[in-house]
Amino acid sequence: NGSKLPASDASSASASGPAVRAKSINTDGMFTIDETREEYHDLGEADHKLRKWIFAGMLFLTMLINYDCGAVPACLPEIAEEININYTNQAMLGSLVYGGLIISSLFAGPILQRFSPRDVVFISILLNAVFVVVFSLAKDLSLMFVSRTILGMTQAFYVIYAPVWVDEFAPPDNRTMWMSLLQAAVPIGMMFGYLVSGLIAQYAETYSWRLTFQMQAVAMVPLLIGNLLIPRRLTDAQERRNNASGTRPRMDSVDIRQKQEVWRQFKTLLQCRLFVWMTLALCALYFVVTGIQYWITKYMITVLGADRLLVILSFAITCITAPSVGVFVGGALTDRFGGYKGDNLSTAVKICMCFALFAVVFSFPIGFAGTMVFVIVLIWMLLFFGASIMPTATGIVISAVPADMRSFSSAISMMTYNLLGYFLAPVLSGAIMDAFPDEQTGLRWGFRIILFWSIFGFICMLPAYFESKRLDRATQSESSANVEMGIRGPRHIPPAELKYEVARRRAHSNSF
Repeated sequence: NGSKLPASDASSASASGPAVRAKSINTDGMFTIDETREEYHDLGEADHKLRKWIFAGMLFLTMLINYDCGAVPACLPEIAEEININYTNQAMLGSLVYGGLIISSLFAGPILQRFSPRDVVFISILLNAVFVVVFSLAKDLSLMFVSRTILGMTQAFYVIYAPVWVDEFAPPDNRTMWMSLLQAAVPIGMMFGYLVSGLIAQYAETYSWRLTFQMQAVAMVPLLIGNLLIPRRLTDAQERRNNASGTRPRMDSVDIRQKQEVWRQFKTLLQCRLFVWMTLALCALYFVVTGIQYWITKYMITVLGADRLLVILSFAITCITAPSVGVFVGGALTDRFGGYKGDNLSTAVKICMCFALFAVVFSFPIGFAGTMVFVIVLIWMLLFFGASIMPTATGIVISAVPADMRSFSSAISMMTYNLLGYFLAPVLSGAIMDAFPDEQTGLRWGFRIILFWSIFGFICMLPAYFESKRLDRATQSESSANVEMGIRGPRHIPPAELKYEVARRRAHSNSF
């Protein structure tokens, strides 16, 4: 569901395990990782094969826990009609999952370190399946709210640990591919839930919307049984690190008990203006995408009078194609202009600004379009340009902080995305909709506010651009051999490492 809160830095996580990474000095005089050798003497041939089956099960589980992220928006008209709830309460059904994720992520890391991850994940997914059923049977709004919150809380444990497992157990030559596949399972699960639930809702006279969530819970049962049959040596990354020679345990999450250290790192992050402004810009992007995904079905059926089946099919195709093409084009274009490293940083931010400006241009007319075809075309362009920002912006956010703070910055940035993007979008727009006495007028203006929000993403990139120009000048004024690593400017990240980190972070998002 939405962008989940990671509590570890994948690259440093693998470095603390059995991987041996050799460093060399590149032409810029900075240390970069150019060779990775990984020992797997502790895994037999049978374990290597079993590891692939475990990963296949993880992909299926990732799709299942994101299933309801698409199912709720598809069934929203039927849910609202049956329970008789206003727009704000409809929005809470979507936002409370992200609230649960934020709450649970604060203590999920320490729990995963203290207890066996296999057991923790089993209990959390079991509870997740139980409360999916509770939600599907609930007729009281309060019980629906409670179940949605607990769903988010139970998902956090798996969502946090899945990238850690991939980093620890994936074959060295396929680690980035495995992380990318884990990321791809998120939107696939969401779109599968959207399509299946939309088709069930289309024939609501025969099947209730509650059926789609009960199907989700039943599908989790085989995975729960399989989880119990997996040897701990193939699921518990911490145990594997402790058994490996020359390794030591590392903290994969922010320990909330270390208040002074957390506060020190937080103040350091606030001093990194490039990190702050680019993170806020991405929050605006996630706000727009989440709001569109949540309300588009109800908007086009209620306001435009479109056929539900056409809405479901056309929007599903749009969500699958536009972000995929956009991410590829955005990354390729930035590489063509020299990437984002060194004194080319301001050029990279300028490219992000151009994509953001085009996204704003295509977002504004959507709320005034009168036909479904026109709306879908404009949304495709909006999602395309929004996704084009992702590779470059992610690279800048990653490298804008000192290397030893990446775990903390990753946690803070993802928490910010969840709070100011995924959680806020449905709630704020729902409150605006309820402010109008007429249902269609309220839905129309609430949806427009979501689209207009894209302007904040562009505005946040303006100070980011000026900061990048300052960093470029600082870089040019010093010898390449003396360029400092840290908040003074982005450290160069090799393409393979950047691709891996982008895939790891995207594994927590159901948008791009």
